[in-house]
Amino acid sequence: MSKARFTDDQLRSSGLQVNAPAGGHHFMTLGEVIEFTTMPRSTLYYQIEHGRFPKAVRIGARKVAWKRADVMAWFESLSVS
Repeated sequence: MSKARFTDDQLRSSGLQVNAPAGGHHFMTLGEVIEFTTMPRSTLYYQIEHGRFPKAVRIGARKVAWKRADVMAWFESLSVS
């Protein structure tokens, strides 16, 4: 079984904006994660609650985001049949 890979070029060409703040971490917003995974918001949070998707990190008083590396690792862990 081969694993799916989403390259940086594919990510850029998809039109998703990946933020790179001063700390060097790359983050994806909720909208970007939803667009990338194609999961509805409720499903995404269900997957997080059950340990099947990475947890978001707080990047502001009212803002959370996902580490791009965590989302990519989750994606690459999916098997393609």
